[in-house]
Amino acid sequence: MAPMYIYTDWETLLVGIETWLALGATKIVVPVQSASESCYKILREYEAKGLVIIRTWPKWPVLSDSNPNGLVLSRGIEESHVNCLFFAKPWANMIAFSDIDDLLLPTDPVEVKPGINLEILKGLFAEHPQAGSLLFEHRDVQFHLPPPQTAPTTLANFNFDFLSESKHKMNCNVWRMKTRVVVNASRVDSVNMHETGIHRVGYVQTRVPCRKAHFYHLRHSHHSVSNPVPIDMNNLARTLNKQWYSRLVSFNEFKDVPLNKSSTESFEEHWTLHVSRCLTPHVCFSRIKRDIDCMAARAEYEFFRSGSGYFIQTKQVSIAASDPNCEAPVPQLVSGNHYFAP
Repeated sequence: MAPMYIYTDWETLLVGIETWLALGATKIVVPVQSASESCYKILREYEAKGLVIIRTWPKWPVLSDSNPNGLVLSRGIEESHVNCLFFAKPWANMIAFSDIDDLLLPTDPVEVKPGINLEILKGLFAEHPQAGSLLFEHRDVQFHLPPPQTAPTTLANFNFDFLSESKHKMNCNVWRMKTRVVVNASRVDSVNMHETGIHRVGYVQTRVPCRKAHFYHLRHSHHSVSNPVPIDMNNLARTLNKQWYSRLVSFNEFKDVPLNKSSTESFEEHWTLHVSRCLTPHVCFSRIKRDIDCMAARAEYEFFRSGSGYFIQTKQVSIAASDPNCEAPVPQLVSGNHYFAP
């Protein structure tokens, strides 16, 4: 998954995790910079079950008036994808790179069944034996989270019935959309945000036609979509509810613990900030006041020279209480002569 920056929407988090697990994923790798305490505790529960791997994703130190944390797309998401690729290579056959609200589903969601995504991916790689990676378009889906007046406050009273209210998605006849990437881990050495970077010799990037397979973009603000076609998400809702109720028992006392309000307000602010390359509020000094307990990645950095190169590396990395407003702290360089550091 792309890194979590000031992430507070635990309902969408559960949709993403449970859907990927139901349809074939064995591990979900989640880099965390800052998130609400409820979101982080949910991730920890899945981590304890061996289903999620949490990776810390602290900010970079700032040495000049050029803030490296402003390069969210190139130095944030893309860097995390490459990092994840090499982290997972030793034990993963296939790796999908996505946001938590982007899900690979059958073109007709009525066909949802356990493990269906593995069938889709294995079939496509068999059809294209020289494919090192597959590029999937994604289609916006009408998506409604539970209304605030009936929104769940604990895991025990949460369910996926609201997915049945998603009645339409964008059709495949419109222009090509930006893509999501799935790779054969042994055939690829770098990944960008919406396409693959370097392939091993003999393998290529293969674009999958939308009509054959695509990702569903369940964005919280998509209350309607353009060029719609009808869909029936009832089967997905039933599948997830069945899986959820059997898993809920293993959450023990945590399932009855009141959670922070699941909120998308930080996402709304992303698109009102007047900095072209800033897609997360922490970069542009968010003005929304969040009265919510949050966790964040904290780190110290050291700078050193080795051979002919200069290196910055993290040390003392931890997850602890965030700075005010759910923001991760800016780390400090604590050792080494960093005169030549960028």
